[in-house]
Amino acid sequence: MAIKIANIYYMLAYAFQGLTAGNTAGFAVEDFANIHSLFAEIILRGMTRQIKRGIHRDYSPHTETLSGVRGKIDVTKSIGGMTHLTRQLICEYDEFTEDTLPNQVVKAAALVLLHHGELAAQTKSSLKRLTGYLGGVKDVRPPEIRFDLLKVQRLNKEYKMLLPVCRLLFDGLLMTEENGARKLQSFLSDEKMHQLYERFVREYFRYHHPEFHPRASQIDWDLDCHSDSAYLPSMRSDTTLTYGGRTIIIDTKWYSKTMTAYFGKASYHSGNMYQIYSYVSNAAGSVRGNVSGVLLYAKTDEPITPDDDYMISGNRISVKTLDLSQRFEGIQAQLETIAEYLKASKTAQQA
Repeated sequence: MAIKIANIYYMLAYAFQGLTAGNTAGFAVEDFANIHSLFAEIILRGMTRQIKRGIHRDYSPHTETLSGVRGKIDVTKSIGGMTHLTRQLICEYDEFTEDTLPNQVVKAAALVLLHHGELAAQTKSSLKRLTGYLGGVKDVRPPEIRFDLLKVQRLNKEYKMLLPVCRLLFDGLLMTEENGARKLQSFLSDEKMHQLYERFVREYFRYHHPEFHPRASQIDWDLDCHSDSAYLPSMRSDTTLTYGGRTIIIDTKWYSKTMTAYFGKASYHSGNMYQIYSYVSNAAGSVRGNVSGVLLYAKTDEPITPDDDYMISGNRISVKTLDLSQRFEGIQAQLETIAEYLKASKTAQQA
């Protein structure tokens, strides 16, 4: 699947709410050799800005046997360890340090790229300098990192962007063996790209069109009275947009092939069509015409590019393609057509 590598940055920036003028400057025209160089550049730019402001520091608890008193004396441990015999005490204290979990994550990502990534010599040199600034941060192996302990809400915007990118690097670019050497894979897995694509689309509308209240929403089954929904599968949209009493349900799809063939006849994936139809028809209930659905595929190299609109049971269901191989301005223009349709639907309804 063709995708402009610089566009992965924009997807990351929207998905993890790291979009700022300073963060995006230069990425649109940058010609990245591969995704390793993209991840390295994100880490370098983000941490360079952060170093100028001051590296993240936090209080870290320590327990140490000391000759003097520092912090709080752990009387029980001191007596049990008979440290008084050597005129020492076991003390507990907090140290304000740069050896924090966020910095350990960033340093680990930089080291993974340095040791296993395909990078230009200049990029490697810059990463080495960066790890020098993090000399007071201990080295940790990615599998040992406890991401569940990260308190992202207490961090600034720079780290909020960097940490998910580092995690995507660890999870999405799995190691491969080549000629006896361990290397990072050249591309993110389809599963990770699908998750990123879905989140990017939702956060794009959240950033540019908050008036649409973009969200991943639960869709209730349009059941008759007294029907029990206990064993029915749940329906959850990737993105739901609502404006002026109208709703668009977007289901993002990331496949190596958007079309399927049956006895030589090309068609859309039946499961995808049934899914979006079910979402729309149940969300619309008995009121037809106020809910639309969009199957939004990432463009592939196939000769057929989905671009169709259907009226089914009074509701519009569209099958569209987002071309991620073009400049980002083109991607934005394509997404804006969805926004324009929703706004136009409200105008038509009022007329």
